[in-house]
Amino acid sequence: MKKAINQSTLTLILSGVSVLALLLMLFSMISYSNVTQQLNEANEERYELTYNANRFMNGSSYLTEEVRAFAATCDQEHYDNYLNEVNVLKNRDQGVAAMQEIGITTAEQGMIDQMAALSNQLVPLEEEAMKEAQEGQREAALTYVYGEDYGKAIAQIKDLKEQFLSALDSRSLAKVEQLQKETNSIQLRMFFAMALVAGSAAAGGGHHQEEHYQPGAGGKIPGGRDIQGKSFLPLWSGGQYLGDRYAGKLHP
Repeated sequence: MKKAINQSTLTLILSGVSVLALLLMLFSMISYSNVTQQLNEANEERYELTYNANRFMNGSSYLTEEVRAFAATCDQEHYDNYLNEVNVLKNRDQGVAAMQEIGITTAEQGMIDQMAALSNQLVPLEEEAMKEAQEGQREAALTYVYGEDYGKAIAQIKDLKEQFLSALDSRSLAKVEQLQKETNSIQLRMFFAMALVAGSAAAGGGHHQEEHYQPGAGGKIPGGRDIQGKSFLPLWSGGQYLGDRYAGKLHP
């Protein structure tokens, strides 16, 4: 009877471990789904931030290229391209608005403000250059957009662009890497839970108590009827009497 009790206790423990492992696996699967979604969103945000940062910066560079080209050639096409970017396309404004909608830090916004302020300082020089070019004064036009003040502002904007892109990339990459670590950790928990379930099942099967009938003299299985006339067979295991079996039911 003691072995039977130990077997019941072991089965109960293994069943409890299996239930806990299944709950852990269920929780891990839900967590994995949520973190995977966050990871996909973080990758998308990183792409959008980089795209719109370049959109903002390329818009600024495009204006510089077109105003310099117009000053050097007096070609009306470059003048029209400049005005189209300022008044219609507005890539700088749209790029900044998109980044703000996604979410940028105070430091990142500060760098954008600095670049915008420097860009605004170039506007009077660019307007004077285009005015001179329209009058056919190329040399005068070029002095405005290739002079020391213009070149210094362009260099400062370029430095700020590099700092901004680096800060943006580092922050968005850190978020992606952190979420990737979380997904890896959840996967390990899922594998651990699966191992617990498999281990519990194997342990339960290995400790299954075999029941058999104990033969009597001459290899026959003794049996009989009780006082109520019901047939029974005595059940033994490992030389120990477990009880009598009545019509498939064990009675100790």
